Amino acid sequence: MLQSLEQQLGNGSGTGRAAHTVGSPRSRPRHRSGVAASNAMLVMLMVTIVLHSSPALAWNGEGHQLIAWIAEERLSENAKVGTKELLADASLSDAQVASWADHIRRERRSSAPWHYVNIPVDAQGYDPAKHGNGGENVIDAIERFAKVLADKKAQKEERVEALKFLVHFVGDLHQPLHCADRNGDKGGNARLVFFPGRKKAVSLHMVWDSLILPRSKGKQSVADYGDALNDRITEEQAKAWAQGRPKDWAAECWQIAREVVYRGVPPAGDPPAIAEEYIVRAQPVVDEQIQKAGVRVAAALNLAFR
Repeated sequence: MLQSLEQQLGNGSGTGRAAHTVGSPRSRPRHRSGVAASNAMLVMLMVTIVLHSSPALAWNGEGHQLIAWIAEERLSENAKVGTKELLADASLSDAQVASWADHIRRERRSSAPWHYVNIPVDAQGYDPAKHGNGGENVIDAIERFAKVLADKKAQKEERVEALKFLVHFVGDLHQPLHCADRNGDKGGNARLVFFPGRKKAVSLHMVWDSLILPRSKGKQSVADYGDALNDRITEEQAKAWAQGRPKDWAAECWQIAREVVYRGVPPAGDPPAIAEEYIVRAQPVVDEQIQKAGVRVAAALNLAFR
């Protein structure tokens, strides 16, 4: 995985790589105090997101925690030690880590474009010159912060932020509407739809951020559902998903947006009703995107801390 990152990180980050396998999870207690202790902050974060809706927020807080939970199960020993040194008593799946980049984006507005990349659905694919926003996009942000994290000479504060950004942005990139745009709809933010059980129309972006995942997760905790998703990842899938570069993952998500997200949703007109069939088709896609993101976060951290 991350061939481009590996080439970049190979300059000045030391030689040699700790052996690790992006495969079966390592055992640990199913419920850790880190996730439980973060509930209050998660609630505050979600209230902030609801009251101050902003384009391009990907996954709800639990979605990012699930991605980080899966990633933690797949860290190499070096990465476990490295993240511990930077985060002290916090875990990747704590809300203040997994969703930190969303929490601070209003204070640091320059970070907003790092959460997404707008690739028109009618384009031939990703063209950095046309769609890269001068390097201010999620693809380039992932590669920049991976390089900072791997730099042992960088200030600790810089590496801590790089770690939090990296965990979050890899997750963001796997929300298909963070890699696609249809007729200037800002990744579905400007396209309203009616979701079952809701009287008021919501954005298509919100449907994929916050409304589909709860249908699969139900009342399970982040720990339980994270373990369930992680256990369903085969060794073959993990190896395959760990390949490629951030731009390749973005291309995958862009294709999902074209073939699944926008399918059956007209580009204009009155808000259509989202059918149950659409949700059933979308649920396994959301689950798999979270699984892929978890595997790829782990691979990026294992590479950075090799």
